[in-house]
Amino acid sequence: NGLYGTGGESTGGEFDLTTDDASRVSSTTTFAGGVAANVFNNNFTRNRTDNNRRILVANASLPVVIDYDFGEATYVDSYALYVGPHDDVANAKRTPKDWKVYGSNDGTAWTELDARTVPAIGKEALCRRFGIANPGAYQRYRFEATAPQDAKDGYFEMVQLEYGDSRTTGELHVIVPEATTIYNDTVALTGNMKLVKEGAGTFTAAKTQQTYSGGTEIVAGLLNEGAYGFNAPLGNAGAITVGPEGRFTMAMGAFFGYPFVLAGGEIGSGVEFGDTSRTTPTLTLTADSRFEAAFSFGLVGNTGATTSENTPTTLDLGGHTLEVVIGAGRAFRLKNTYATNGTIRVTQCAEGGIFSFVANGSVWAETVDFELMGNVRAQCDATVRNLTLLEGAKTISHNPTGTISVFGTFKTATTDIPSVKLRDGAIFDLRDKTGPFAAEGTSEFDAGLSFADGATVMLDLRGRRFMNGDYVITWETPPENLASLKFKAYGRSPYTFSTDAGGVRVFSGMVISIR
Repeated sequence: NGLYGTGGESTGGEFDLTTDDASRVSSTTTFAGGVAANVFNNNFTRNRTDNNRRILVANASLPVVIDYDFGEATYVDSYALYVGPHDDVANAKRTPKDWKVYGSNDGTAWTELDARTVPAIGKEALCRRFGIANPGAYQRYRFEATAPQDAKDGYFEMVQLEYGDSRTTGELHVIVPEATTIYNDTVALTGNMKLVKEGAGTFTAAKTQQTYSGGTEIVAGLLNEGAYGFNAPLGNAGAITVGPEGRFTMAMGAFFGYPFVLAGGEIGSGVEFGDTSRTTPTLTLTADSRFEAAFSFGLVGNTGATTSENTPTTLDLGGHTLEVVIGAGRAFRLKNTYATNGTIRVTQCAEGGIFSFVANGSVWAETVDFELMGNVRAQCDATVRNLTLLEGAKTISHNPTGTISVFGTFKTATTDIPSVKLRDGAIFDLRDKTGPFAAEGTSEFDAGLSFADGATVMLDLRGRRFMNGDYVITWETPPENLASLKFKAYGRSPYTFSTDAGGVRVFSGMVISIR
């Protein structure tokens, strides 16, 4: 585990400003194991009994007082404690509970900068990062701990201490090894600092606003944002990028307007993008990526009282596929959204889950393919390029006028379809169908098939055989706009079509359509 900075316009930016120079470290504490300089030696070995990687102090020798001398006045606005790993509860009880941080320029007069009491830590390898309540520039910094988590154990133990300055336009890298958790407690990265999370472990951000104004990048592992509500949990962060091995999750009900980039990674439960007063939310894919919802998710634009007040969100798929997995009773929502150039594929939907691409606001996705499978139920009012409904998919219109308008290809393996309207030039793929397709709805989920006024619809029947006059589409009530419709064969097919009160009939050769 470790933290470091890169770049920057100031002399800061290196989060860990300390070095392993033992001559800078002093202490008045009597140690039962290790020496004071150990906490600055960057030794993160997982051998918990190695006295070169820790300090061990009997409770009778508390407080633990460790001074670090920078040699000149140095601005510090944050610090990190690494107190693990802990392979048993006994060692976890030894970790710090109460401490203070002081600053001094002469080693005599000390100013209190920060004071903390932390809750029980538990049985995990752990780093905690804290902002200093009253930061400043001091030559000497003192860490003074007065109590472990459980005094009954008899000892106090700690591994590493790092002081940092986040005032920069560079990057703060948080390296979290596997099976390790880092908690960020109210650290503000001022200026234009970017947070970069590395490693397969978990980084849990604080439940208060942060100021990662330069953005956030999750290279690998999990960034779990604990904030919820309309409180802009990551402060003024720019784009949040989730890399191929990264995952981003939030508390249930989180709602904010950050621009997100999915670069092959995954967004987890509870994330909802919305138009707040901060920014217009966007979600951009630069590689095939994934969303898995234990809670609900939304990409939600602001639907104002007038058209001029509407602020649509943007979903730019970048030619890639967004795989969606929806938990039981949860929802994936697109509302008042422009979606472009790619595929949204719902591969799994637990009982009661809903894929909703409307909720009091339409979705425009003329260059997007929707593929719905599993037990998905979709609420719909959208314009899409291609629509595929695989076996088990059920759909329901959000309102009586809600439809999915298809400009490209429509294919379904289920008889329960939404209110699908095929536009001019659309292709209806019937190659895998046996018998005629019933345009009328047959269940509470099935609103039926319709056609845009004046549309010429291509019927893909390749590989199928018919008798002259067989119906390929049937309806109980002919469409009101039937006279304006035309049906043609797609591909190298010998078929022609006629329409009548019963539906669309197929012939081998030229026929006259009877109205």
